[in-house]
Amino acid sequence: EWWSGAIFCGWGAQCHLSSIGRGPAAALATQESYDGFLAALERHGVVPPTLTIDDKWQETYGRNLPDTSKWPDLRGFIARRHELGKHVLLWWKAWDPEGRDPELCIRRPDGFPVAVDPTVPAARELIRRTMH
Repeated sequence: EWWSGAIFCGWGAQCHLSSIGRGPAAALATQESYDGFLAALERHGVVPPTLTIDDKWQETYGRNLPDTSKWPDLRGFIARRHELGKHVLLWWKAWDPEGRDPELCIRRPDGFPVAVDPTVPAARELIRRTMH
């Protein structure tokens, strides 16, 4: 039921900051940016029940660990929203090989990894652990 309501996704705000010269949109998925986005919405009486933290909160797409230079306290950020009865979604770029062993990936003929290979048992296990 909760996800059928309003959801604020930070991608548009990240793109806006990028358009005014603050850097690439993906570099703007930061705790500081999202605190600012939510504060601006609240000043206008908009308090969405669900937030999506968009591209690129993680160090690498393949491993999906928080980039602590951007999110010094992602766990705390999420916990504070939960304390307010809010939900937080993390954007996940499924199957991206960034940060993964090329042996776990589908590769081009030149060996360049293009996607995590779900037919490799070790890759499936890594994906399963990433989602928990």
